[in-house]
Amino acid sequence: ICVGQGEPTLFPHIIELLNACRDRGISFSMITNGFTSLDKYKQLFANGIDSLHLSSHGLGDTMDTLMGFKGGFARQAKLKEWLQSEGHVFRTNVTLQHETYKQLPKLAEYEVAAGDRHFVMLGFLPHYSWLHHEQEIAVHPQALQPYIEAAADVLLANQCLFTIRYHPFCWLRPDLWKYVVNTLFCQWDNTEWVYTLNPNET
Repeated sequence: ICVGQGEPTLFPHIIELLNACRDRGISFSMITNGFTSLDKYKQLFANGIDSLHLSSHGLGDTMDTLMGFKGGFARQAKLKEWLQSEGHVFRTNVTLQHETYKQLPKLAEYEVAAGDRHFVMLGFLPHYSWLHHEQEIAVHPQALQPYIEAAADVLLANQCLFTIRYHPFCWLRPDLWKYVVNTLFCQWDNTEWVYTLNPNET
């Protein structure tokens, strides 16, 4: 119901929606930037949310720049500290792009220390309005390979769950293939991500 409508914590009826799901025995998780007030997230967990998926696309100023929110990294760090102290489950979604990919091993170390349960490395999918800007953002899988592998080694050493989404097997060492999650025609599947309200708009 909230898909495609922006940051879900800003949805004015999010608590009512959460309660309706809980009353029907439906689990409820949320992809969020983690920038909303800590009190809001506390309210969500008090009302039975199961887990958060935090968009964690870089370290420090890198994430602030990418997300267009000064102090966003610090806010998310405060949220993670609280989640860890309360034993709440969260995972992180990390997009692999020019501004962030070389930080990947250090980012993995940071997330493990913060209590991340599942680290998701997302290849960039250049659909719709992004289609003509892929060279500005997307990174060739060959260039990504050593950084993904180094991050995977950190995660394996710390027994942290992880997945590698949208990455060709030929640009990854074989022992990591089982962590790859791809879909048919994944790089150009126009049903995978919709960046506009009109899915037919190109």
